[in-house]
Amino acid sequence: MQDYNWIDLKEFRCISENIFKIEFHTFNTQPKFDNLNGIEHFKNLKEVAFCYLYANKINLEKLTECPNLEYVSLENTLTKTHHKALNKLKNLKKLSVKGLDVSLLEEFPKLEELYVLGLKNADDLHIKMPNLKSFSAHKTTKITSLDFLQRLQKLENATINGFSNVEELPNLKNMKTLRVFSIMNMKRLQKVANFPKNLERLRIAENIPLLTPNNLTMLTKENLPNLKDVTIKLCFADYSKKVLQKLGKD
Repeated sequence: MQDYNWIDLKEFRCISENIFKIEFHTFNTQPKFDNLNGIEHFKNLKEVAFCYLYANKINLEKLTECPNLEYVSLENTLTKTHHKALNKLKNLKKLSVKGLDVSLLEEFPKLEELYVLGLKNADDLHIKMPNLKSFSAHKTTKITSLDFLQRLQKLENATINGFSNVEELPNLKNMKTLRVFSIMNMKRLQKVANFPKNLERLRIAENIPLLTPNNLTMLTKENLPNLKDVTIKLCFADYSKKVLQKLGKD
């Protein structure tokens, strides 16, 4: 579908039963891709992704006509209308979006993986996505607390990158399912609490200038006996080496 700014999906009706994934791309700036007419023929569609050059007026509710849809990726910032349309896709297992406002969402009982750029709030994320296993969030000034992570009791993998107004990482010790945790580009982060003993991979790296070994005294072999892979990159190499030595990873 490359090199076109619109396409008649009905032209693919004859092969629609064999299509499981669609990615909409265009290299033209105007007019933007603006409708999903014909998408109703793709009953076996499982994944759909949209690049930036689509019109915000596009009717995403048409995706409800694809009953097996499990993954949606939207690169434009979500509008309120987009949020309403997503709420009707109850079978989603994976979602990749920009500008997510959790307060505008209903419950997604099957959602297990969330990638979000520019998260606006996450207070009720554990209610809206109770079975979330993988959470990857990047670049936001809206979030000032990560306490919501403690309530994601099925979370296995978390990446927090560029939450520029967060100063403290909460106590994650009781998150029994958490195996992988990565935190990067947190210019105001200066306090870190405990991690669960079952953690296997840990990354604390890239532009976290206020963290020192004194802020990371909980990172020891005794506290993290199952740690297999660790990356520590503080503002000074000596700081990083000191922490890694305590973990037995120098």
